[in-house]
Amino acid sequence: MKRRRISIMLVLALGLMVCLTQVGKAVPMGTAWTYQGRLMDANVPADGPYDLQFSLFPDPVLNLGQIGSPIEVNDIDIIDGYFTVELDFGNKAFGGDARWLEIGIRPWDSEERYTLLSPRREVTPTPYALYAQNASTDNDWMVSGSDMYSIPSGNIGIGTTTPASSLEVISPVDTHAIRATSNYIPVYALRTATTGTWPAVEGDCNSLATGAAGVRGKILSTNPGSLSAGVYGYNSGEGSNGVGVRGHHVGSGTGVYGQCDNGYGGYFIGAKNYFGGNVGIGTTNPRTDLEVLGTTGLRVTTGQHSNVFGDFKHAYSGGLIINANAGGGWADMSLQTDGTTRMFIESGGNVGIGTTGNPPERLTVRGNILVQSVSTGASVAEIGEGLDYAEGFNVTEDADIQAGTVLVIDSDNPGKLKVSRSAYDSKVAGIVAGAKGLGSGVRLGIGQFDYDVALAGRVYCNVDATEIAVQAGDLLTTSVTPGHAMKATDYDQARGAILGKAMQKLEQGQKGQILVLVTLQ
Repeated sequence: MKRRRISIMLVLALGLMVCLTQVGKAVPMGTAWTYQGRLMDANVPADGPYDLQFSLFPDPVLNLGQIGSPIEVNDIDIIDGYFTVELDFGNKAFGGDARWLEIGIRPWDSEERYTLLSPRREVTPTPYALYAQNASTDNDWMVSGSDMYSIPSGNIGIGTTTPASSLEVISPVDTHAIRATSNYIPVYALRTATTGTWPAVEGDCNSLATGAAGVRGKILSTNPGSLSAGVYGYNSGEGSNGVGVRGHHVGSGTGVYGQCDNGYGGYFIGAKNYFGGNVGIGTTNPRTDLEVLGTTGLRVTTGQHSNVFGDFKHAYSGGLIINANAGGGWADMSLQTDGTTRMFIESGGNVGIGTTGNPPERLTVRGNILVQSVSTGASVAEIGEGLDYAEGFNVTEDADIQAGTVLVIDSDNPGKLKVSRSAYDSKVAGIVAGAKGLGSGVRLGIGQFDYDVALAGRVYCNVDATEIAVQAGDLLTTSVTPGHAMKATDYDQARGAILGKAMQKLEQGQKGQILVLVTLQ
């Protein structure tokens, strides 16, 4: 292991024994004691898992007379340099003579030798409380060096000779009265009574200064985990009673106050969130159930689909009344997703759906319009970008029918069509829409039938000009070629069998698709 400059700063080494007031009732203590320290790696607080080794010696330098076996503490998580371990060198480790602790360290899960920290740390007298288990049997005792007192009631006081509680700590200076450090839970309070309203932990504050607090929780890490909390309230009840966090103000002030410099002042997640009384956003004096006041407006997000925002001065919820009045005139409003405008209402009242600018008409839609059944939700009609009018039909054919095919009425199956196979067929019905990617302007019964059949408008059609060339403007009728039209030359037979007019020419001897104006007659 590459050796680095590693130093350790002693924070606290503590072994605490409390002697009972009656010798006959004294309970023997264990010999383990707590050691806390701070590890500095290259003058920076260490952070992460390390392996530590502790050895006890009667001399600050010499290795003679090591007491007990070395104690290894593996995979200890050091946070901001701080760590806490429990050491036990046996009941003969402390007999009144001076002791020094040697500490070795290495990265976690390493087979390398420990790096020994220098110098060894002298074990302060606190652990020698283990040696003083039988030192006092009086009902009153005092450790003057620590200003610790005990009175006949069993109460213990630190900084006071008249403790009023089981443990009372008074600090005469501006510092912590009690400070607890632990890798787990530094302070734990449990109220065992199932009745009464007294809290497990109570914090009172007499200060009149701004920002003073009875209880304060603080996260020290600049990169805490998700949902980490300075103060966390939890209600384990499975019913509707009880709250996780409760704030109460008896005056006209604030029950719960949240502030964030760059994030959320308050964040609520739940099946329901309830606010009693008027709610104000941007105003401390809401006049209705919901009032929004600001220059950036109101933005409403519905699932992942839409955002509504605009330059709103006030938004009232009562039914829903939105006054989008900015600077004395009506403001434009838009409905967006991911920054893209989906619906726009301009100040004059024109509505645009899918438009990129102000809608020129009362309703302007960019894209297809779909109409669905009220009862079933099935698609009924569509207005699109194509040039023909098409209806849905079922066809009595097993083979796949391509767009542009000419269809006729199937007299054996009422309401259904079939591919044309004879010339001058008066049962001609239309052309399968969609050839060459040309869509329908209007479609009826979409998705409910086999094919969309163009009954009017412009559509590409299969045409057979093998015998006779087709010119633009020629009348077209059915031919003997399945699914193909041809030029009508016998006008007596063509009555009632006209499919439409050719809008392009097709040279003699060719078959292909040309643009046709469907005009059934």
